Amino acid sequence: MSKQIIIDWQRDGLIVATGSQRSGKIVLDKVNCQPIVDHDEQQGDSDPESELPQNTNAEMALHRAVAELGGIKGEAIVIASREIVELRTVTVPRVEASELPDIIRFQAQRQLSNMGDSWALDYILLPDEPGQEMLTVLAGVISPAHLAELDSVCTSAGLSLENVALRPIETARFALTSAGLPSSGRAMVVSVSETTADFMIVRDGRVVQVRGTKLPASSEQFASAINGEIRRSLMAASSQLGNEPLTQVVLIAAPELAATIEEIVADATGATVAVVDPASVLPVETENRHALAHLSGPRISAMAGAVVFSQADKQATFDFKNPKKRPPKEKKTVTYVLAASAAALLLIGGVFWWRSTNAALDEEIQFTRARNAEQKESVAKAELKVKELKQIENFLASSPNWLDEVTYIAKRLPPANKVKIANLQLNSSPPHIRIGTVYADRSETISELEAALLDEDHIVHGTSKMQISTPVDGYTWQVTETISLVNRGWTLDEAMTELGAANDTPPAEALPETPTEAAEATGQEEASDAVIDESEVAPPGPASQAAGADGDSNSQTPTPAKEASPTEESESKASPPTPAAPVSDPQKQAALKPIKKPAA
Repeated sequence: MSKQIIIDWQRDGLIVATGSQRSGKIVLDKVNCQPIVDHDEQQGDSDPESELPQNTNAEMALHRAVAELGGIKGEAIVIASREIVELRTVTVPRVEASELPDIIRFQAQRQLSNMGDSWALDYILLPDEPGQEMLTVLAGVISPAHLAELDSVCTSAGLSLENVALRPIETARFALTSAGLPSSGRAMVVSVSETTADFMIVRDGRVVQVRGTKLPASSEQFASAINGEIRRSLMAASSQLGNEPLTQVVLIAAPELAATIEEIVADATGATVAVVDPASVLPVETENRHALAHLSGPRISAMAGAVVFSQADKQATFDFKNPKKRPPKEKKTVTYVLAASAAALLLIGGVFWWRSTNAALDEEIQFTRARNAEQKESVAKAELKVKELKQIENFLASSPNWLDEVTYIAKRLPPANKVKIANLQLNSSPPHIRIGTVYADRSETISELEAALLDEDHIVHGTSKMQISTPVDGYTWQVTETISLVNRGWTLDEAMTELGAANDTPPAEALPETPTEAAEATGQEEASDAVIDESEVAPPGPASQAAGADGDSNSQTPTPAKEASPTEESESKASPPTPAAPVSDPQKQAALKPIKKPAA
């Protein structure tokens, strides 16, 4: 394992060390302590014989420590003390993991009055209790000013700030990895120096409560303060402990301190106590190693825990440099690629199907041409009729049944006391219905009307919706509606079905050669029910297109030679065909047979 640069950051001084883990044992290879004094205090206590000035800020202290350690370079972990980090136990509802960071930040801002939006926040989820509805988290925040100071000081010293950890959490990690603290059950870590003490309640290997205190100088008050803080910690953590007793306590303290409080800790916790000397992680050649452990035991043990920071579970650590955040939106590149591939396959399949279908039709055309070559006269007549049928088909496709469309609108209109329409225009190029003005009693009535008229064949688009200042017949709203018609024209098969079955044709001797001759022979508009002639149904002309473009209120679809009203068209479709004798001439039967379109 490569050596890790660790900086314990405190207002009154820095401790800088390099450490590594060897054969499962954590060792701090080099340690350098740099006290920081105020500028005024330095002037009062300055030593004229001292060659170097005292450190008046963290930047000066870190520069000196790096130089004395041989000019170390690389990524550094800063351990922040409780004096620059605020901790709170926060209760939040159970939500998705991706939303949890935002929910915790919102709740923490309500409990921490000084916390701003730019403060770095990290948290640890606490174990659940049976029947617990809410989630409990231990949240910590650090101001952006402190975080910027840590980063700038490290950068000026030639170090890269990689992580910002929390001292009590790293002390507990040292106890779990090197001091024999069990990873399951309830336990406590007590880290004591000459002036301070930290108390961590651990459940199933995860810190659930952190407390810290300053200790008095008197030996009698020292032991009493330790006893009182332990009891207060246990009372405050009763819910996290599930009202179960502790199984073990790890006491991290110099031997002379541990001897005075070991029995007190055992009595207060009711558990066995394991003592760990923080000097055990310091090199033997370190000058005043026992004095350093005596004065800064919690700081030394936290630095030892930070050696394995990179191996720890992120959910069980505080890292204010890289706090837990809502994950970024997942890029859907793979989804888009798969969708594009599927679309490409569908396109290729459609082209193949289209080509195969057209190939079959091409073969049929070749066969028909060969047959037509033998029967030129019949083929010429058949081609003429095919051309006529194509024109009729095009005409029918763009000719909705306007009576049906008007009936469709009428059936779906709200009551007259709610809606009134004016200036109804029927346009065939393209087929659509324009209602110049729709008066309504309310805006919601217009929405109801549009919803009632909308379906897969009718596309409704409203424009110029407004509330009128002067009501018209009691209506206070108006709008212009355009209803676009989709697939509402006739198909040739439908027209043939309406006119009569293909086998219900007149006898061969009575069948005229052309629709014109049929009209002259019978003198009636319905001369033939089996053959549709362009003399009866004509393609759209310029006049009808112009009428459709002008949006005249009486404009209709392109009409045959004899102009028929929408009512007459509907009646002609509904009237049953006149039976006729079958055609005996095979050539004429072939000419009259309807041309079937290939399936789409």
